Amino acid sequence: MSEERGEGPVPKPTGRRPGPVSSYQAVLAAARREFGTHGYQGTTTRGIATAAGVDTALIHHFFLTKDGLFEAAVGQAFRCDDLPAQIDGDRALLGERLVAAFLRHWAQPDVNDCLRGVLRSVHTSTLAADAVRDLLGEGVLAPVIRQLGVASVERRAALVGAQLVGLATVRYVYRLEPVASLDPQQAAVLLGEVFQRLLVGRL
Repeated sequence: MSEERGEGPVPKPTGRRPGPVSSYQAVLAAARREFGTHGYQGTTTRGIATAAGVDTALIHHFFLTKDGLFEAAVGQAFRCDDLPAQIDGDRALLGERLVAAFLRHWAQPDVNDCLRGVLRSVHTSTLAADAVRDLLGEGVLAPVIRQLGVASVERRAALVGAQLVGLATVRYVYRLEPVASLDPQQAAVLLGEVFQRLLVGRL
């Protein structure tokens, strides 16, 4: 007797997503969205696992702790790859170029989730606070400003970083108008003079 096909229930797929790489990326993507929406305090590993379609044990396997996942997920918030290149070109427009570079960086969806995750978590996570300190110091801004040959590099980096954090918070977290809807290039032009003075002007 020949077997009849299509009889009986079709088993549902169970277990992990196919392959550790896809699972890892799915967890990171879900973590960025969750941290960006709820901040560190309001996000749970269980919620991230549900959003990623994996078991919580897999998150612990990849990242060990919630802190480890947070650091891996949002670490690129202020790491603007275009920043060193802004030193080249017309020095009179340096401030404008710097603002434009960060706004382009933050406009990327994944990076924007990272940014909001850090800014929403500064008061509840030492890792988020460390990311901001990294921006204001030797991690991001100071090495670039040092190439300009100006005095008071650390002070300039801190002041520029403070302005960037304020801009990002108003634009992407509080979404206050008219800053939230400013065209990136328009924002760069309007704010360029402020950043220009902090970068190379007299303090």
